[in-house]
Amino acid sequence: MPHRDIPELANARQLWARELHEEAIAIFDKCAADYPRNSFALIDAARAAGQWFDFPKMEDYLARLLRLSERKPENRLQAGMTYRMNYRPDEAKQHLQQVASSRKTAFLANLELAVLCERQGLLEEAEDHARRALRETPSSPEATLVLARVLVRTDRASEAVKRLDDRSQRGENVHPDTRAAALALLARQCERDEEFD
Repeated sequence: MPHRDIPELANARQLWARELHEEAIAIFDKCAADYPRNSFALIDAARAAGQWFDFPKMEDYLARLLRLSERKPENRLQAGMTYRMNYRPDEAKQHLQQVASSRKTAFLANLELAVLCERQGLLEEAEDHARRALRETPSSPEATLVLARVLVRTDRASEAVKRLDDRSQRGENVHPDTRAAALALLARQCERDEEFD
C-alpha cells in the first residue's frame, strides 16, 4: 500500500486542523509504524513532527521516505517541501534542486525554489525558477505572483503589473490568498504610480 491514502490519516489531519496536535501526532506515528512503505503516512508524520519541532523524528521519517525509492522524484519533492514548511530552507533547496528538471516534478520544484530564493533575497535565482515554473504551467497564478514580486523588487514594475493584470489572476481556480496577494501588489504599485482611481 505505498501509494494509497489511509483513512486513519484523514482522521489525524482533521484532528490537526482542530489543533488537537498530540492526538494527531500519535495517529501519524502509528500510521508510519503500521504502514512503513506508505509514502502518505511518512510524509504526514514527518510534517507533523517538524511542526512540533521534533526535527530528528522529522528527518528520520524523511530518510525512510527517500529509501522507499531512490529514483522516485515525487518523494524527493515531498521531502523538499517538508523541509520548506518547517523552516529549513537550505535542506529544502538541496532536495528541490535535484528534481527541478524532472518532468514529473519540475513545476512544483521550481515554484518552491522560486519562493525560497525570493525569501532569501536571491532575486536572480528566484526569477529563473519562477520562469521555469511558468514554462511548465504557463497559467499558474502562484508562479505569476512570485515572478511579479521579483520584478517589482528589481525595478521592473511595469512588467509585473502587466503580468498581474492578466486573466491568470482572475480565473475561478485561483486560490483566494493568491488573488488577494496579487491585488495587494497591484494596489501598492498603482499607489506608487499615483494611479489612485
